[in-house]
Amino acid sequence: MERLVLFDIDGTLVRTQNGYVPFNEAIFQSFGIAGDIRTVVPDGNTDPHIVEEIFAAAKVDISIADEHWERFATNLRLSYANAVRKGTTARRGKSTVKGCRINFSVLSCSVEASRQSR
Repeated sequence: MERLVLFDIDGTLVRTQNGYVPFNEAIFQSFGIAGDIRTVVPDGNTDPHIVEEIFAAAKVDISIADEHWERFATNLRLSYANAVRKGTTARRGKSTVKGCRINFSVLSCSVEASRQSR
């Protein structure tokens, strides 16, 4: 059975430390151009729109084909997975946004169970 794990990366539920690094890595790996998500307001936007805004803010004129978006999606997933595995985006202390309660141990167990079932 396939499982879909949704997670928050923009501060809606969880605040991270250095969460921008995997996104920026994926931009460079996918398009060969350095980009920085901190130069735009990503809230509420899709990843492709965020990337387009980053390039527009940097005055980079680029035409992005569908296969580049597929590569970006793969690189983004791998960059975030690597960062989570290494703990480089973990924030010490209170990491949830006020009013949110998230049981990370349950999420962690679910992800591990999902990996084992493959």
